[in-house]
Amino acid sequence: MTNTRHMLATASWRVGAFFIDGIFGRIISVVVDAGWPDSMLMLGLTLTAYMLLRDAPGASLGKLILGLRVVGEEGGPASFQSRVLRNVPFAFPYALLLIPIVGPLLMLVAAPAVNIAETVNLVSKGRRAGDRMAHTSVVFTRRTVVAG
Repeated sequence: MTNTRHMLATASWRVGAFFIDGIFGRIISVVVDAGWPDSMLMLGLTLTAYMLLRDAPGASLGKLILGLRVVGEEGGPASFQSRVLRNVPFAFPYALLLIPIVGPLLMLVAAPAVNIAETVNLVSKGRRAGDRMAHTSVVFTRRTVVAG
């Protein structure tokens, strides 16, 4: 029986996908900031939703561009709940924007702290804390290894 397994995505590919996602997030923030009178509240809601739902179709835009996707620990499709849960650490800082007055300041501290912590986890342990929480992995979609 032939079994097809996808190779785990390397940290550098995953960081590249996150960088591309950040470009899309920045575009969203510019559009929201320009179009809403109470832009901080809308920015918080929009970026929190974007971060939570970016992998909802199975891969974020950055992952799609680089040929990556989110799978469950066993290699099968990850559930919708898992694809959302894995991004809670990245969404948390943007949710802080919903707190009046101090929220933006808290976000400026929390966002880099979360990014650094998740990157350290990814590089040192091969998975982010979000992946471990949600029991997910990120794999290459175009590079497969066939084992017999």
